Amino acid sequence: TKDYRIDAKVGNPQVTYRESISKTASHTERYQRVLAGKENTAQLTLKVFPQERGTGNAFTSAVSEDVLPREFQDAVARGVNGAFSSGIMFGYPAYDIGVTLVEAVYSQQTSTAIAFEAAASLGFDQACRSAGPILLEPIMTVDVMCPKEFIGDVINQLTIRGGLISSIESRTVIEHVRAHAPLAAMFGFSTTLRSATQGRATFAMEFSHFAKKEGGL
Repeated sequence: TKDYRIDAKVGNPQVTYRESISKTASHTERYQRVLAGKENTAQLTLKVFPQERGTGNAFTSAVSEDVLPREFQDAVARGVNGAFSSGIMFGYPAYDIGVTLVEAVYSQQTSTAIAFEAAASLGFDQACRSAGPILLEPIMTVDVMCPKEFIGDVINQLTIRGGLISSIESRTVIEHVRAHAPLAAMFGFSTTLRSATQGRATFAMEFSHFAKKEGGL
């Protein structure tokens, strides 16, 4: 920073969380606005439900095109898919949520695609707020290589960070410890590990999965 005369702000990296839901809920959204002198209306009912962790988001429609024409069903899909990225409570992307359009009320005179897209976005938000919203945090796979005499210290350092030991492999002169730990708890681990093992241990970590975060942000 001195060479290029740049003032750098240094701190811990930010953890990217995700949001999801823990139960099934339904919500009926009624949308009515006058835009550019024209009335825009839409009414729909969305059901949201948690999906198995890691399967992603999905939108389906249980409404026939006789009830809601394809153009408007596509608008609902756009509204829901756009809402996935906006989160539920904290603004983090929504994750592993299934959404089904179960009912819709359509008027040839006043219904518009814009209205149905807006209703879908608002309806998704309200339904998810009633579905036990939860915060998900990134869990890392952590591999530590250390001399045998420091195995206890390594396990202790991982445990106090909320790590769960998944395996310990004994080799000729070192121990290979594998664990899963929250990313937020791993900041500063490198310095602590060096201190606890006299600089003789090394570690690497990579993303594993998202899991429910206990205790909120």
